[in-house]
Amino acid sequence: MASTKPVDASLWWDSFSLLLTELENASLSSDLPPILVKTLKDNHAWFVDTVSCFKPPNENSREALNSQQVEIWSHQLNIKPELKDKALKISSYLDIDLFTLWAEETLIEDNLVLDILFPAYYESFCTCNGERWKTLCVLYKLAVSTEALRSSYQTKVQLLLILIETLDLESLLQMVHDAIPFRQGTFVFTLADVQEMEAIISTFNAFETKEAGPLILAWAVFLCLISSLPGSEESNVLMEIDHVGYVRQAFEAALLNDCVEILQSDVLKEPDGPADGYRSVLRTFVSAFIASYAISLQLEDKSLKLILDILCKIYQGEESLCIQFWDRESFIDGPIRCLLCNLEGEFPFRTVELVRLLSSLCEGTWPAECVYNFLDKSLGISSLVEINGSFGEDRSQIVETHLPLHVPGFEGLVIPSKTCGHILRLVSGNTALVRWEAVCFALMDIGNSSHFQSTGMNGQTESNMRLVEVICTLVRKLSPTSDGAALMSVGINILAKMLRCSPSRVSEVALKANIFGFRNGHNDPSSGTWFLSGKLAKMLLIDCEQNDSCCSLTISVLDFTLHLVETGLKNDAVLDLIVFSIQYVLVNHEYWKFKVKHTLWRVTLKVLEVMKKIITSVSYSEKLDEVILDRLLSDSSIHSKLPKHWRDFISAGSLI
Repeated sequence: MASTKPVDASLWWDSFSLLLTELENASLSSDLPPILVKTLKDNHAWFVDTVSCFKPPNENSREALNSQQVEIWSHQLNIKPELKDKALKISSYLDIDLFTLWAEETLIEDNLVLDILFPAYYESFCTCNGERWKTLCVLYKLAVSTEALRSSYQTKVQLLLILIETLDLESLLQMVHDAIPFRQGTFVFTLADVQEMEAIISTFNAFETKEAGPLILAWAVFLCLISSLPGSEESNVLMEIDHVGYVRQAFEAALLNDCVEILQSDVLKEPDGPADGYRSVLRTFVSAFIASYAISLQLEDKSLKLILDILCKIYQGEESLCIQFWDRESFIDGPIRCLLCNLEGEFPFRTVELVRLLSSLCEGTWPAECVYNFLDKSLGISSLVEINGSFGEDRSQIVETHLPLHVPGFEGLVIPSKTCGHILRLVSGNTALVRWEAVCFALMDIGNSSHFQSTGMNGQTESNMRLVEVICTLVRKLSPTSDGAALMSVGINILAKMLRCSPSRVSEVALKANIFGFRNGHNDPSSGTWFLSGKLAKMLLIDCEQNDSCCSLTISVLDFTLHLVETGLKNDAVLDLIVFSIQYVLVNHEYWKFKVKHTLWRVTLKVLEVMKKIITSVSYSEKLDEVILDRLLSDSSIHSKLPKHWRDFISAGSLI
């Protein structure tokens, strides 16, 4: 047995605590001291490879442990037989714990690096050439291998989004939009790059590694856009690649579900990460996909719903993306806007999908107004009708109803007489698909039909409630301007109409949304004070003083209050609105600066009508009775505005 056994010098390392302290204290404005530089170079392997420097047991290490002494570089260590067996046993648990620790630390570092790398490409600080893209793609392939750890999911998603971003689909969409011919040098990738990148992607299999689906589809979209450019047909390289086959493979592997998972992952929920940029990349990707393959409403229902689900999750809560969507100059959102218009064109047959998508596109004041205008001005009805004598002999593109026309399959939804329609296409014989305009409010009355109530059309009920949510969102986010006040008036009018269709459900959704900005739960009736809605009060004054609408906002708020009282619903939210009507509108409206004098009397009559309904319905709830009667009897400013016989009636009621 040899007394001393030399081993690899790299197995020795000193404690790094002192080195790290020296690095933290080093000046940033000058070079590092030579001794510190030498120490860093000597330990370079450990800094780069960390615990991966540990090797599995081998014959040389076994012989070293069997010797009396181990020599590592200039260091000599004595082997103690009584500790050797214990050390070997402990080390078997460490090829597991150390590896796990190394993997976790490495993934954290990878995530940080990718967080930095993504903005570098997204903000165009640097470009990604073909060679670099291939390198990233090889790394992605490793990340989605069956041996990868589950905890690598975040790294995989980050790398996927970088790969999609560096394909520069936005520039390709612009080139397709502007019909710019494909030439060498006009795009970041050369034909040789495309050919080599294709060789890598062709090795992916979406059925074996399902995470590869989104990248395969992004590559297919990239190829389709390039192939759509003028002059691309002259390239045999592009014409020989089957991008449609990639799409088929990705669809069969259910890639859309993977996109939904990405949008629900923690990667897009990190407050300090580039989540906005990630959503923007996915928006461009989906838009390019829709444009490339002419995705329409004829797509299989399940796939279409998934695409709409993805779009809703992309835009939901993202004001900047919503602003871009409604900007007609934004060519990137163009294909998605076309999909929205197609949904609207088939109303009422896809109402749920239409309203859901609109509800995700109203984040922010201006997008909210855009959604409202879309609902108010664009919504029409399409139906199959027989073009016969009832429409006249002229079968031109424009027809007009002579009598009210019922929409087949939607009893209670009636197209009024004298409504004009545009023939979209002839289906067969005398049957045509006609789009009827200017009947957007027909949706509000559908809940009244006996057919609707008896058959329980859940899908349509859902669409009505979603529409209530959309309108509530719009009303709540409107800015205190003259236009905002006018839009709020129309919105509250719609809610009042829908309230009559389904009182309990509409009132529940509308009040929960707190559209008027009352501070629910902070009111103390016994204190004699009330937290009124400052925004609503300001909007009423703006509408009264600046709009030529005869205080339509005030009237609509009072009508909404009246309908709420008629439902018999009694809770704090209703109480807020009642007290606002009597303590603010009743007391103050005679001092407003009306543009038209007779409007004063119109508001007075309406507020007294609300008061009458309140007084005759105070027996519904003891709590509300107490608060309301306290206001009517104890507040002198309110008491003085009521007619004498009303005051006597209230006083008598309080004694009873």
